[in-house]
Amino acid sequence: MSMKRKICVITGTRAEYGVMKPLLRLIGARKGLMLQLVVTGMHLLDDFGSTVHQIRKDGFGVAAELKMFSGKENHRQMSEALGKAVVGFAGIFERLKPDILLLEADRMEMLAAALASLSFSLPIVHLSGGDLSGGLDDAFRHALTRFSHFHLPNTAASAQRLKAMGEEPWRIKNVGTLAVSKDLLRDIASADEVRRLAKVASTEKFIVVLQHPVAVEAAHAATHMRQTLQAVAACGVPAVIIYPNCDLGCEAMIKEIEKCRSAPRMTVVKNVERTIYLGLLKHASLLLGNSSSGIVEAPFFGTPVINIGSRQNGREQADCVVNTGYARREILRAMKRIQRAGYKRIFSGNPYKDMNTEKKIVRVLETLKLDEKLMNKRLVF
Repeated sequence: MSMKRKICVITGTRAEYGVMKPLLRLIGARKGLMLQLVVTGMHLLDDFGSTVHQIRKDGFGVAAELKMFSGKENHRQMSEALGKAVVGFAGIFERLKPDILLLEADRMEMLAAALASLSFSLPIVHLSGGDLSGGLDDAFRHALTRFSHFHLPNTAASAQRLKAMGEEPWRIKNVGTLAVSKDLLRDIASADEVRRLAKVASTEKFIVVLQHPVAVEAAHAATHMRQTLQAVAACGVPAVIIYPNCDLGCEAMIKEIEKCRSAPRMTVVKNVERTIYLGLLKHASLLLGNSSSGIVEAPFFGTPVINIGSRQNGREQADCVVNTGYARREILRAMKRIQRAGYKRIFSGNPYKDMNTEKKIVRVLETLKLDEKLMNKRLVF
């Protein structure tokens, strides 16, 4: 009997886990593959809902846990977390002996895993390479491109950027995006369920607020969050406010968010399951903040989006997305404009497509030749 090919997948945030869940199920179901799920990052933090419990509740076995954050990191502690994660991943890889390391997008957790994998000559397959955004995300993502041996980008434009970066064309396969796959979007909370969470009547408008800190702007995180929340309060529409990612500046943002717990018509939640979040995106009148879900998932529902600040700079966008700066008056002006238009749903211009993405990724994982040609990268500018 042939040995199963061991696929090690790293998950560090609720968002990327939710997007990847159907893919993880498919990997686990394939006879020739073995899923090794490593859980790290904010999944292991009580202040962010300890979402590792949800992973286990969903039926996944956890091959390893790696605690790297405390949730209250300063600049030095973030660097130390990266170093701690590299050391931790080295031990995990030595024990699990994976055949392929599958990494998603642009997080510090993924970069740490890539660094640790180098001395193990571990083939890396990278999802979502070639995208553009702001801050450190681009740096992490493009560094991962250099470390990775095969690329599965979201769009044709991202695939072209990978080629422009000097990656050999045979290493690149555009597979579409996991975030809008049919399997993922089939499992969505009902309007009644999300309206109960938002504490609104069946015909009442409500908005969702999800804004993350930007590492290079961490000193201004509290001000940025305060400006957004003041605009929400001034608009007068009920709002569901979700905790940010565990990045530099998150603690300051959370302090501002917690002030809203007693505010009328505002509901604060630390974390929501993926099915609930997709229901929020589908039934909300507006998504406000800087989450990538405003760029990728929300346009699938035509939901109007106000994208604030620099975090998604350069990313391909659908026509339902409006970009603003951080100032309260600018955000409020955009909110009022969308409100006057009746929160019209706009479905045009979305570059993110479902292309049987999970099946294409799994096919690559099953058939990719793990040979010297794959491991010996060269640049072809």
